[in-house]
Parts: sequence; C-alpha cells; structure tokens
Amino acid sequence: MLERVVIVHNEIEELVKSFTHLDQFARQLSSGKMHFSSEIVHFPNLYISRLGFEQSIMFHGQCDADFISFTVPKNKQRLKVNGIELLNQSLYVIPPSKEIIAVYPPSFDGYHLAVEISYLKRVLGHELLDAVIAQSEGIRSGNVKLYSFDKFQSELSYIIDLTLANHHSISPILAFDIQEYIANNLRILFELSSGIKNHSMPFNKRFAVAARASDYINNSGRLRISISELAQHCFCSVRTLEYAFNKVYSITPKQYLTIRRMHLIREELKSACYASVAEVMRKYGVINAGRFSQHYAHLFGEYPSATLRR
Repeated sequence: MLERVVIVHNEIEELVKSFTHLDQFARQLSSGKMHFSSEIVHFPNLYISRLGFEQSIMFHGQCDADFISFTVPKNKQRLKVNGIELLNQSLYVIPPSKEIIAVYPPSFDGYHLAVEISYLKRVLGHELLDAVIAQSEGIRSGNVKLYSFDKFQSELSYIIDLTLANHHSISPILAFDIQEYIANNLRILFELSSGIKNHSMPFNKRFAVAARASDYINNSGRLRISISELAQHCFCSVRTLEYAFNKVYSITPKQYLTIRRMHLIREELKSACYASVAEVMRKYGVINAGRFSQHYAHLFGEYPSATLRR
C-alpha cells in the first residue's frame, strides 16, 4: 500500500514546504485569495504528484543536488522558465543545483515528477543523464526535440492518475513496477530525442540579469531600492533591466519590488508580533494606508486587518 498525501491550502509558505526536494521561495503574482492543491505519492526512488494553482505563481530557487525533477502541464498551459516560454511539446526539466526562475500561469493543472539522481543514473546511464542535465534549457525551450513527447505525456498522466486513485491497493511489487515503468519512459523519451548529446547551450542574458537583480533585492536587507540602482548593480541599462524582468517574470522591476514588499508585510502580519496594521505599515514606509489596503486585498484576496487577526 502506498501513502497518498493530499495538500489543499491557501498559504504560499505551505506550497513551498510541500516541495521538499526544492530549495526555493515563491511569490503570488496574480490577484485573488491564494489556493493550491497537491496530491503526492512516494515511491522508493521517486515521487509523483498532481498540482493545481488558481493564481499565477513565481518560483525562484533550485532542485536539491540529489534530485532531478520534471513538470508536465496537463492542458497545454505555457509556463515561463528563465524568461523562455515553454512550447506545447516542451518538458520543464529542473536539473540539480541549477538556479531556476519559473512563472506558472493562473489556473495551472499538471503533473510533477521528482527522481533521485542515483536511481535515474542506473536507468539512463551516466552519459545520457549528464546530457539531459547539460541540455535542460534546450529541452525546456524546444531547441532539443523530444519526438515522443506526446506519448510520454499521455503515459505519465495516465499512470499518475491511476496511481493516485488506487494507491491504497498497490503492493510493494507493483510499486516497484510502476517506478520502473515511469523511469523507462523517461529513458525512451530522451533516447529518441534529436541531438540531446550534441546540442550547444546558449547564454541566456536576460535570465542572468533578472537573477542577479532578484538576488540583490532579496539579500540586500533594504526596503527601498531604486530601479537605476538595480540596473547599475546588474551592469546594464534601465531598459535592459525592464526587458529582462518582462521576459522572465512578465512584470516590471517596479511591480516586482511592490509585490515583494507586500509579501514581506504579509509575513510580518502573520507573525503575531504586532498589535496593529498601522505599526507594520509604518515600519515599511507605507504612506497611503487606504490605497495600500486596496492593493493588498486585490493581490491576496483579503485586507491586512484580516491577515493580522488570523
């Protein structure tokens, strides 16, 4: 019998915690009360899950060194990864220890697969696995053609849905067979790809600029950072910075800073360390409390006072 873990929540911190193999943070980008669902089943060397997000969410981080993971949208929804929009026949590969910025669209529905590196190396072989990791961006962008992707997508969704529905009756022997079936489907997918071992990996300048800017914002410990200062730190013009953010996050640098401040204020309100919303607003330099409350409610689906009371 396999255990199925069902997670339904409206706090983005809980969403981040549910991905135990990923070291990342997340930001809600579209308006509305946060809601997500996840059904997870663990096998000896991998785990599978079905994901659902109502809001657009940005993830920034990396996969643990011991795992490689894959995400497959169910209904041809296009993710944006490191500023590149995934095509309908692209696989979202998250290689180990590689920085990733991913923006999921609203109403996302799809499947996630996390596999131990040591196990997948036995199935794919050292050379093919190294090539998959090295060409992960080419796979995501569609430059590396996965000719049997439609079949892989269909087989993966079928086996995940079947496993989630019948987890209580799956024996250890059957669990081993399912795990082998999934891993071998990955092997066939990559073996039939076009030039996965020979394709060169281009430098993604806009992702590099956006990642550098994000690191500076989140590690500076400062609340107020000007766009010109941010561009100077990234060794680029303001226009290049804006192009990079639009490509990677689908928002402007100013919007990114505003959303970051709202998330920081939300975390403070939930900390139970403050007696009033006004106290937190003063700390973060909010001048127009009424306008801020409206923007806060538009993003999170509740007013700051409601967050403080919880």
